[in-house]
Amino acid sequence: MISTELKNKISIFFSDNFNEFKEVKAICNISGGCINYSYKIETNFDVFFLKYNPDPPRDFFKKEAMNLSLIIQSNTVMTPKVLAYNNEFIVLDFIEQNPIQGISFWEKFGESLADMHRVSNSYFGLDYNNYIG
Repeated sequence: MISTELKNKISIFFSDNFNEFKEVKAICNISGGCINYSYKIETNFDVFFLKYNPDPPRDFFKKEAMNLSLIIQSNTVMTPKVLAYNNEFIVLDFIEQNPIQGISFWEKFGESLADMHRVSNSYFGLDYNNYIG
């Protein structure tokens, strides 16, 4: 069960970041992950994926947005677009889950993941620290 306080924070966050926002119609918990809380947010104009952490490091979601941007730039694996973030939330495109369709799915996924890891740089790592691993 989501608290009224958190519902209000989410509404304020959407109001501050999306001009089309009028109301949150539904908030559904999504399982997965052990560091953040995940939600499917249905609003009057779209459906979103929201990650929430009540007390993350100050740049936690900024770094996640930067990392997702790098993955998107690799043009290798389907990655949700970052729509907005602050110190407690990150909002992404909501991607509907589809049932896995046999071995061909895993072969394509493995190839895409390998392609992503082939993207290289002139140096090892990133030019900033992040929170992976």
